[in-house]
Parts: sequence; structure tokens; C-alpha cells
Amino acid sequence: MKCPICKKTVEAPTYRPFCSRHCADVDLERWLGDGYSLPDVPMTNLLLEQAEHQARQKRAAPRGSCAPPRGPLPGE
Repeated sequence: MKCPICKKTVEAPTYRPFCSRHCADVDLERWLGDGYSLPDVPMTNLLLEQAEHQARQKRAAPRGSCAPPRGPLPGE
């Protein structure tokens, strides 16, 4: 297996998938900075309705209990 940062062979699983703590830290710094990014995908109305429905169900569930089984979401 090759380190995704420096491309050296990873010999010990200590920092897997990286070869060293340095490479793991470089990767973390890229995630915390602007080195990596995830695409910004706008929510469709259906996804927004589903997220709101799930949030309402969570708020309605009494504390300390399991939420009731999930029924069909809007649009299903």
C-alpha cells in the first residue's frame, strides 16, 4: 500500500493509510484548510422536506426513548 501523501510504501499500520505521523498531519491540515473540499450540492425540495420531516420526528420523540419506527418520507 502506498501513502496517499508522499507515495512511500506503508510498512507499519500505525498511521495507516499514511506512512508516518507527518503525512497524517499533512492530510489533516489539508482537510482543515482549503486543500480539500466537498462539492456544494444544493438541496432539492424533496431532500429538504425529508430532512425537515426527520428533524420533526426527532423532536417529537421523548428523551431517553428510542424514536418510533420511521414511516414513509414525503415523496416516497
